[in-house]
Amino acid sequence: MADRPTSWRKSRQCESHACVEVAVGAGRVAVRSSAAPEGPVVEFTAAAWRNFCTGLKAGDLTC
Repeated sequence: MADRPTSWRKSRQCESHACVEVAVGAGRVAVRSSAAPEGPVVEFTAAAWRNFCTGLKAGDLTC
């Protein structure tokens, strides 16, 4: 994802402007803050993102 993706999604449960948005493309997932859409973007491989989401759903990740 050399250039910025154009199709960003955020949760319908987001009630503020400080949510995470994701865009999927070419085997990669880009993540950014909706509060700063022109700010930095973090990219993950599709496999790494899938593992992260699986860990979240299973409750394996804590702060």
